[in-house]
Amino acid sequence: MTMPLTRTTIWAVVVALAAVAIVTPARAQEKTMTEKPAINVTSHNQQGGITAYIVNIGRVRLEFNSDVATALANALLKGKPIVLHTVGSERDRMTALQYAQFLIDRGFPLRYESHSGMVSPPPDDQITFTEFPDRVVLHIAPRT
Repeated sequence: MTMPLTRTTIWAVVVALAAVAIVTPARAQEKTMTEKPAINVTSHNQQGGITAYIVNIGRVRLEFNSDVATALANALLKGKPIVLHTVGSERDRMTALQYAQFLIDRGFPLRYESHSGMVSPPPDDQITFTEFPDRVVLHIAPRT
């Protein structure tokens, strides 16, 4: 049985597709050391208020986590000096220095530490590192 295409039928299809787009937003695949997702709140059958439809709060700020620090230490080659670059506020810098101290306590020498309030383009992940033959450059940006 075929349904005739009327304005009502087309309008119902458009509304249904729009509802699917609102309920299931596209998410980019991210690869991070912290695995901290964005927080999304979805409500159903609510007519108003702050949680009507979908509220995107954003990514969660990176705080010091010993499991994340251990995973970072295991991913780095021991013995190479670390060049630490932090991005964000003074609070973000203090979080990054906690990770640096964790690495220092486990035998990783810290060669240099620098801090920027903002970089452009912003870092893709909260913790990234690049290994060179003579050093490891570690970027920590808690609010990325």
